Amino acid sequence: MASFSWNRLPEQYSDAVRSQAFIGEELIGTIGFKPEDRVLDAGCGVGNLTLDIARMVPEGSVTGMDISEGRIAQCRDLFRNEKIPNARFYVGSIEEMTEEEEYTIVFSNSVFQWVTDLDLALSSFHRALRTGGLAAIQFPRLFGDHPMIFYPEKAIRELKLEEYFKDWTFPACVPSEGELKKAMERAGFSEILIREDETAFSFPTAQKLFDHFKNVGYARYTQRLPEEYEEAFLRKILQDIEEDYTKDKTQRCRRWFAYGRKKEGAATQ
Repeated sequence: MASFSWNRLPEQYSDAVRSQAFIGEELIGTIGFKPEDRVLDAGCGVGNLTLDIARMVPEGSVTGMDISEGRIAQCRDLFRNEKIPNARFYVGSIEEMTEEEEYTIVFSNSVFQWVTDLDLALSSFHRALRTGGLAAIQFPRLFGDHPMIFYPEKAIRELKLEEYFKDWTFPACVPSEGELKKAMERAGFSEILIREDETAFSFPTAQKLFDHFKNVGYARYTQRLPEEYEEAFLRKILQDIEEDYTKDKTQRCRRWFAYGRKKEGAATQ
């Protein structure tokens, strides 16, 4: 049985990040950065969006944080090659942040689906913000019809692998709008705005769709399986995707866009 590690994800993860970059660009476009902003990109990945942000805050700075040492190394290489001086990077997780009143904006794109403690993550963001600072968060709603959930769950049932998933649920954060708003309120945020949007992804082949989700989402399932079952499990997922792919080449994903400010006089959580 393999253990999951962000540091062991293959290079294809970067392809998945690039294919979703336009979603992060949409989030960036809603914020209104000032040249002097101090920004945290929480879960910065390979740094493509961090680079965009750094260029928007030439008199300020951007800090990129990610749980993967490999991706942080890629970020440092990218910024060194681009000769962008107003950035730093470190390895860390949202739920273990220690910064206090450091940033004017905390930005997080397609990361919160992985947090295990929503209250702790939001409190970390609130604590890291200066008074009046903005948290801007986007993440997918990974419900049962999402390809990252639907196909593995179907494979588990049809291959009769339930015994390996007893007392286990997919490690993803899937709050309702009301739950997300209440969690942001508990963290101390005000001026909370939450909206839902739908993103359509088109893939040229079923294999491309499979590869897109395999390296992160499906790896969370294979870590539960004995090694001798992993190949059959993944093969079953690909076969099911191929069968459905002839019917619909587009996959749709619902997403939360959530914003909140740290009001004056707000206690540090």
